[in-house]
Amino acid sequence: MKTYSRKTVVAGLLALTLAGAAAFTSGVAEAHNNFVKGLGAGLAGAAIGGAIAAGLRGSSHYPPYEAYAPEFAPLPVVAPAPYYRPQCHVVWEQNRWGDMYRTQVCD
Repeated sequence: MKTYSRKTVVAGLLALTLAGAAAFTSGVAEAHNNFVKGLGAGLAGAAIGGAIAAGLRGSSHYPPYEAYAPEFAPLPVVAPAPYYRPQCHVVWEQNRWGDMYRTQVCD
């Protein structure tokens, strides 16, 4: 029974989407040089949307959690262990056919 109702809802939403797309699309494409107006509208929309999104978070009347944390002594500074990279040098090697090539050998 649930499958039948889900299929009906999905089919109804699909029909509604297609009908809305057909009804609200413009018939003739109109291209005008309105870049500045579009840019202004986009910036205004971004500013209004940002203000709304910032207001949705709400303001807290309490100070941040860090204000309640006790003050501890600073942690000791631990120096990293020195890195000793291997000493490498270039040597000439010979493959089984007698061709010479250079390779790097690390100790």
